[in-house]
Amino acid sequence: DATPRFSWIVASRNRDTAQAAYQIRVMDASKKIVWDSGNVLSDQSTAVPYAGESLKPKARYSWTVKTWDSDGDESAWSVPQTFQTGAL
Repeated sequence: DATPRFSWIVASRNRDTAQAAYQIRVMDASKKIVWDSGNVLSDQSTAVPYAGESLKPKARYSWTVKTWDSDGDESAWSVPQTFQTGAL
């Protein structure tokens, strides 16, 4: 599949709050950003589809996400995760 999907778990110290927005960044091996979703107003945190430039075959990428909660508080960027494309 040429369109990876991203999922994450939101952790908050605040009670009765939920994700209200997210931002995903995908970087290539040289740390160049190949997709920045920008601030997306959504509580979706599972199977968010990649919507950036075409990914190269057999290449390694990393991605990170940050979220905003229903109180408007912004999280830090997550620890980067990696994935590798197949022979597209």
